[in-house]
Amino acid sequence: MAKKQQQVTADTKRPRADDVAVGHKIRIQRLALGMSQTALAAQLGVTFQQVQKYEKGVNRVGASRMMRIAKVLRVSVASLFPPEGVTVDEAAYSPAELSMLTTAKGQRMLASWEQLPHEMRDHILALVEEVVKQTAPAKG
Repeated sequence: MAKKQQQVTADTKRPRADDVAVGHKIRIQRLALGMSQTALAAQLGVTFQQVQKYEKGVNRVGASRMMRIAKVLRVSVASLFPPEGVTVDEAAYSPAELSMLTTAKGQRMLASWEQLPHEMRDHILALVEEVVKQTAPAKG
């Protein structure tokens, strides 16, 4: 019995994929507004550490808190969840995608990308892929 109790406790301590996906969405929306974790925390009446835990998926966001977060971030509650028909695993961002969405340089890159004509995007993407190919260490 004690072994089963340990297993349940260990499993409940790991962030769940759905909580991580929601946390990523919260972080992305917060950063899109240029808001710090401290500023969001102040508006929610929690500590910035609590916001960190929400964003990492370590702590689950309750319904009323989710509604408050959506209001502060000026988005719908639904936008903080993976799109309908998409599994949580498919909605989870890879570390590279999350870095692109949540770092200052990544946000600058995305903002600039949106201003480029579509045909220019194709050329830039080809250039970046070639640079990566040329600089990647040889596999073998």
